[in-house]
Amino acid sequence: DIELTDQVLTPLNTRPTLRLPYPMQIGSGSYDLKGGLTWRGGREKVGYGAQWRSTLRLVDNDEDYRLGVEHQLTGWVSYSPQPALSFSARLAYLDRGQIDGIDPQIVAPVQTANPDFQGFSRLDLSVGMNWLIPGGHQGHRVAAEIGAPVWQDLNGPQLETDLMLTVGY
Repeated sequence: DIELTDQVLTPLNTRPTLRLPYPMQIGSGSYDLKGGLTWRGGREKVGYGAQWRSTLRLVDNDEDYRLGVEHQLTGWVSYSPQPALSFSARLAYLDRGQIDGIDPQIVAPVQTANPDFQGFSRLDLSVGMNWLIPGGHQGHRVAAEIGAPVWQDLNGPQLETDLMLTVGY
């Protein structure tokens, strides 16, 4: 969906219903080609790997814009001191291009309504752990990863990333 609307607080303290800015739309509205390659290996208690993923936007959407192309490259290493426990470190580079075109109905008085302020490049460093629950819970796993950018370059004023936390069961 690329036509989501909601009430927006304006500098004049009014709340008109407007089309939400680009990052708050939940889809691209176009045909996207997603691809990637993964390589992994390991030796004894150490695992490692790399992955490349890209999203190519093939056409403009019905609102006359196209989200930026995305490229992500990730490399990781893990160490498993025992069969049910592992620790990992990961380095991930993400490049998201600017929006091409403009939706004339996105007019909210915020930086996120400007298509020129959407792209960025970022390098993240993350560490994590993965624990296989012992006993009668075969296949049940708890994982956590915390990460932060070590470098980021934003196109214009926009929210930067400070910290990421992922927890899974």
